[in-house]
Amino acid sequence: MNTTEPLAHNGLGHNSLIFGSLGLIVVTASKYAQSVRNPRSAVFLEFLDRLGWVNNQSLALVTEVKPSPLLPFTDGAILSMLVWFGIYLSALAILYSILAEYRNEDSLLLSAGLICGILGFYVFHTATAIAIILVCAGIVLWSRAKPQL
Repeated sequence: MNTTEPLAHNGLGHNSLIFGSLGLIVVTASKYAQSVRNPRSAVFLEFLDRLGWVNNQSLALVTEVKPSPLLPFTDGAILSMLVWFGIYLSALAILYSILAEYRNEDSLLLSAGLICGILGFYVFHTATAIAIILVCAGIVLWSRAKPQL
């Protein structure tokens, strides 16, 4: 059996493309929302209040100050969680594309997933994305240069 030909699709390249696309969309949308939101707005809390999931008390009824909970439900915290979820999806896309390259899958889908994952990191932090590009390029070159049995 000649191992230089791509193996049949077994899902890692597809997963890489899906996670990379979702990660890029989530990071871009949440970073944009962070840039345009009003710091004094409470869109998420108002939405939860309309659903009846939180008890919205007026400031006149508050008699004491309590410490903030571990995960506060503020707009800023929710957007930060969304950014980190998008980064997680982008990292999964990069990991899956490297595994697909190692398993010698078809390179079209894994390349697109790798690019989308790196773009998700680029929207988050440019220097991190450049470092990931260099590391991934080294891994791909090492993977393709090893002798095939």
